[in-house]
Amino acid sequence: MPDESVLLALQAPDGRVLAGSAAEPLTGYGWQSAPLTPFTIVSGHAPAGSRDIVIGAGLAQTAALRPGDTVRLAGRDLPPFTVAGVAASPPGDTADDWSLFFTSAEATALYDHPGQADLIGRTARPGTSAAVLAERVRAAVAGRGLTVLSGADLGQAENLTLPTAKNTLWQLGTGAGIDIVLIALFVVAGTVELSVNQRQRAFALLLAVGATPGQVRRMLMLELAVLGAAGAVAGYLPGIGLAAWAIGGLASHQLIPSTAHTWINPLALPIVAGIGIVIAELAGYFAIRRASRLPPVTALQQAGKERRWPRLARLLFGLSAFGGGIGLLITTLVAPFSPIEEIELALNTALSFMIGVALLGPMLVAAAELALRRPVRLLGGAAGRLALADVRIRPRRVASAVQSVALAVTLIGTIYLADATQSNAAALQGSQRLAASAVVSVPGPGLAPAALTAIKDQPGIADAVGLTPAAVFVPYPGSDNAAGEAITGGPLSAVLDLKVTSGSLNGFGLGDIALSRLETGNSAVDVQVGQFITACLPDGTPYRAKVTAHLASATSSFPPTRLAAVT
Repeated sequence: MPDESVLLALQAPDGRVLAGSAAEPLTGYGWQSAPLTPFTIVSGHAPAGSRDIVIGAGLAQTAALRPGDTVRLAGRDLPPFTVAGVAASPPGDTADDWSLFFTSAEATALYDHPGQADLIGRTARPGTSAAVLAERVRAAVAGRGLTVLSGADLGQAENLTLPTAKNTLWQLGTGAGIDIVLIALFVVAGTVELSVNQRQRAFALLLAVGATPGQVRRMLMLELAVLGAAGAVAGYLPGIGLAAWAIGGLASHQLIPSTAHTWINPLALPIVAGIGIVIAELAGYFAIRRASRLPPVTALQQAGKERRWPRLARLLFGLSAFGGGIGLLITTLVAPFSPIEEIELALNTALSFMIGVALLGPMLVAAAELALRRPVRLLGGAAGRLALADVRIRPRRVASAVQSVALAVTLIGTIYLADATQSNAAALQGSQRLAASAVVSVPGPGLAPAALTAIKDQPGIADAVGLTPAAVFVPYPGSDNAAGEAITGGPLSAVLDLKVTSGSLNGFGLGDIALSRLETGNSAVDVQVGQFITACLPDGTPYRAKVTAHLASATSSFPPTRLAAVT
């Protein structure tokens, strides 16, 4: 059975317009695909005529609809539909919250891609397993570029927003996870080094009474392994709770489907424990290596002394990290990178400075003490002078406590400022690029194409242009979706200020595309005005187009397949 899905907006009898959310939009299907979920009629009957629809039980409850009510599709110039029935999905499945069904012929007309479908579902005869059926289908469609899914993998086809949600979670997990591991490495290394320095006398006594350097190292490494495992276990359960809270927050803000939930992988605890043990062992190895190799007499002599400054190798690595951060900062400010590339460079710049802070912590603490010495003497009294004296004598001990705070504040501050900067720039540029005096829009997929003609015919209207925000696949390194804007009719310059840097938008029409500098940066697609490029429209249709202009705006433009907003 073919499955044809169409994004819709439903206008209820009371005038409300229901369109769902970005993560769970209101979607229409042909009734022939209802058995795939499966949906079953709980009241009324299946759609029999072109003006009949069946709505999901969750949607019926939200919109207060029942069989016999009349509804319309917002933004479409179509006669009203009659609710013929209400259908429910299996218990625990929320598919009926934002689903409605048409007759097969009406769904195909709304889908507007004759002879095509989003997917083809197959059900097995009694006694045939899903795995066996999947293998038979794979053999039947071999060489046609089709993907056959079964079992748990069906979710990839059932929820079309899943790839975006998975990408969001993957970027969040890897981006934040790597930084957190690095911060943990430096914080634990500083803490372990401080602990080892404070126990040098005990290690020296062990060596003096006959313990070998290897025994001392193994004793400390075993101790750190136990502490690393204990720390992982202690953080595991709170981590599960925080992960569930984070997923719930993302779902409540419609960044991922509301049905998303945390999945506790049984391998997570061993992996987390392994990471904790490895970090603790690496930090402990370098901290104990020098102390365990000293002769007992020398170790006892140095036990009462605390090294104030980092060793030469650490100093050189720290200065190199700061130098790399300064170089990345200058490159970000000077080189003609795209905005996405600049954000990535900014995060790498912050990471370089964080490594420099971790390696040069004692020296930075000493510099801070020198800068605060006079103000503290004037305002802090005797207590302040004593505190600064302790900092001056033992900067490494203070640095081990300061580093964790500094690294965490740097990471959170960088992410927060980058996000705030992006939001502010988007709002500012959005208002600057819109030159029209009025905007007409509707929730959901947008306005019907006939609305553009109707608005143009109104008295006092000079120009009207249709705008459809859409994600367009542009073939450049990384193969990512780019933010696009589909254009319908009228001169663009009358309603949009796209800041053309090269080429022209005069006569912009079918077969043309204009690319922003976001898509033509140093690591993006290398295409000049007058050359051709093949992009993919949101429905997967290849679009071979001529590049007519480069834009300073962050949005690319191309002729549309459907109107979403009128200016």
